[in-house]
Amino acid sequence: MPQRTWLGPLTFIILLDDLNLPCAVHKFVDDTTITEILSARQTPSVVDDNVHYLVNWSRSNKMLTNYSKTKEMILGNAKSNPPPTLLIEGKKIERVSSFKLL
Repeated sequence: MPQRTWLGPLTFIILLDDLNLPCAVHKFVDDTTITEILSARQTPSVVDDNVHYLVNWSRSNKMLTNYSKTKEMILGNAKSNPPPTLLIEGKKIERVSSFKLL
């Protein structure tokens, strides 16, 4: 797909139209961000399940996951007692304190 044309973003939007996750999904051009909000009652995180669903969905739709650009960020009280490191297909995902969300 030629870069800097209207065809790339349009194709991405069409391809991502059937992506349905039980969490907030933010789609922009060729990036997808998922978020999970946990209540104060210490609801168990299901981010692992959502990430694995996203990776499997991407694979079945002939899209690749760029693990070097995949990041995890934790906000709020969970920072004091963070969950285990996120692993996708045996690859450790970098946990960051900030990132740019387009």
